[in-house]
Amino acid sequence: MKITFVYKNHESLGTLYLISALKSAGHEVSLVMGFGGENQRYYSNITRRILNNKPDLVAFSCVTDNFLHANNIAKLLKENSDLPIIFGGPHINALPDLAIRKDWVDFICVGEGEKSVPDLAHQLEHTRDGDYSNIPSIRYKRNGQILGSPLAGFIDNLDDIPYPDKDSYFKIVPSSFSRFYNIITSRGCPYKCSFCFNWYNRSDYEVLGEKKVFRRRSIENVVGELKWAKERWPLKQIIFHDDIFTLDKKWLSQFLDEYQRKINIPFRCITHLNTIDQEIARLLFSSGCHEVSVGIQSFNEESRKKILNRNDGTNDEIIEKLMILKNTGLAIDVDHILGFPGDSIQDQLQALKIYSTIKPDRINCLWMVYYPKIKLIEIAENTGLLSGREIDDIQEGKYSNENSFYMKGTIKNTPNYYGICFLLNYLPILPNTIIYFLVTTKIYKLINIKSKFLIYTLSQYLIYTFSIRKLRSIPFIKKTIAFLIFKLRYKIQTLN
Repeated sequence: MKITFVYKNHESLGTLYLISALKSAGHEVSLVMGFGGENQRYYSNITRRILNNKPDLVAFSCVTDNFLHANNIAKLLKENSDLPIIFGGPHINALPDLAIRKDWVDFICVGEGEKSVPDLAHQLEHTRDGDYSNIPSIRYKRNGQILGSPLAGFIDNLDDIPYPDKDSYFKIVPSSFSRFYNIITSRGCPYKCSFCFNWYNRSDYEVLGEKKVFRRRSIENVVGELKWAKERWPLKQIIFHDDIFTLDKKWLSQFLDEYQRKINIPFRCITHLNTIDQEIARLLFSSGCHEVSVGIQSFNEESRKKILNRNDGTNDEIIEKLMILKNTGLAIDVDHILGFPGDSIQDQLQALKIYSTIKPDRINCLWMVYYPKIKLIEIAENTGLLSGREIDDIQEGKYSNENSFYMKGTIKNTPNYYGICFLLNYLPILPNTIIYFLVTTKIYKLINIKSKFLIYTLSQYLIYTFSIRKLRSIPFIKKTIAFLIFKLRYKIQTLN
């Protein structure tokens, strides 16, 4: 069977895993990606490319940010063909009933689809009008009725899933592999932050009695994928996209030992400060990690705990963990949210003050984006920040796109936040005297820049440029010497 996946302008590991699962089941699979402005010509071009593939099934993996994009293409496809269309992905997991009622959607997959979607393709290969109710997690329409099976449980053994089909993506964006290789070693998160899709994702599976939310691939399986990739492409950097790469200290220690011996490529990862101590920080640094991403979100302790549902400890504890990472020699990339319910300008000014003392290497200043079914939707509605109509629009994806995090998000009132956003994004390279002057004189309130390029893209470029200049600086030399000494000690310990 010929299947075409459609995705928008960047790599989607979830899509590539599904492509691989389908190819392993004997199907012919292609990927169509869209780049550029979204207008009628753009959508017509993508539709033509899909039809040129002559697929038997068209698949869309939907997050909220691309839900409108997927709907526009699927609707146009239905106007020009009778191809069966399936939607899946996080947005569909949150709102399955909304998705399956779309006239242009024939099937949806709810939850992890590496087993269910190949089963569906196998049955579709034999008959278009079959009974698919025996396939877990698949819903479909027949004669105006919505039919299907209950949600399947988690895939327990992630090693059973083939490596993601990177060829499909690198064929379209050949320069990508020369910059970095994206990989994930686990699925699930033990936390339930109120702004994150894991809030509803975990809750849905808990109803089924699933207790093991966090699952991890074996060390052999992860190293095997990286060795396979290293042999095929000139990789310069590995990015681990696990929600919390450092969650299991024993696994991490054993994995990084193998990683050093068999892969030995600089890498970045995402972590949670609750998992950080001196041992973990040194282990990461000695293994080639050069940057760690952490979520801070707010320095208002009460808001962080009661509204964002984060249990990171006190501000002092957070600062202590950040300094452990920084003093070890790791670059710190922090996430910070603007405009969530209960947030205030005073809280943001406090954050500016604290960040000025820590000086993270990068601050991702993210505007509040409300996603369907997250806990913050309920909080925002109860406090009058969102109306029922606005929540409906959020569910349709009308407020979200790939720029939402960086410019305005889905919040309605943005008093002085543009100035705060500017200062936070440029803080890593601005002298504290300038930040102090702009805040104390309240000149920051006059900053009303609404350009993603000026606020985010340019700041990231300048931060990168200044980090290159650090290569010749005394602190960098000291860090390099410290790294070499630590590596030497590590080798001596392993020999003993």
